[in-house]
Amino acid sequence: MDYRTLLHQLLYHALIDIREAAYEGNIRAAFKLSDLIHNLPLQLERVMREDGDYREIFDDLRTRGMRKGFESWIENALGHYVSPRKSVPQDPTPDQRTFQEEKPEFLKSQRKTESQLSV
Repeated sequence: MDYRTLLHQLLYHALIDIREAAYEGNIRAAFKLSDLIHNLPLQLERVMREDGDYREIFDDLRTRGMRKGFESWIENALGHYVSPRKSVPQDPTPDQRTFQEEKPEFLKSQRKTESQLSV
């Protein structure tokens, strides 16, 4: 898997995690994760237009994520694509990662009941 595909997969999983956090009423976690990735679509478009390097975006996202306390989320997400013996990403199956796997601390919260979520 190339870095472009890896970035798209990370964006996909981040959106799932944001949705799950919002469903659970964990607005802070949803905000923090969305803050980490909100520039990613425009960065991907810029690299595509300018024939740039997707690796730079990946490295920047990973560095910012580590600084913001997303080390476990990033490592967990990358663990589904990067073999422990290799540094080259590998192809995942669509169901390899679900939100129910080990959640980073910032995403853990009590699940809200349906009545608690009603407005």
